[in-house]
Amino acid sequence: MRSAGPTIVRGLHGSYLSASGELIPDRINLLYSDAPLALSTDFTSVAAYVRELRHAAMEGLSEETVLISVEQVYHEV
Repeated sequence: MRSAGPTIVRGLHGSYLSASGELIPDRINLLYSDAPLALSTDFTSVAAYVRELRHAAMEGLSEETVLISVEQVYHEV
């Protein structure tokens, strides 16, 4: 699947709640991209892409969790 213009924003600051209930500061990198797909008609392709993306992220990063969010946006140029 071809994405158009992925962008990364590095060094954002956040926090997460550990299993013991402690609030732990965390550095976040945000990667976003778009793809010429519609969730209403290409859901199977999008879901497969997200599974592959999550697998690659988990393999390539030393993180216990990776969040991938998908949203359909309409824009006209």
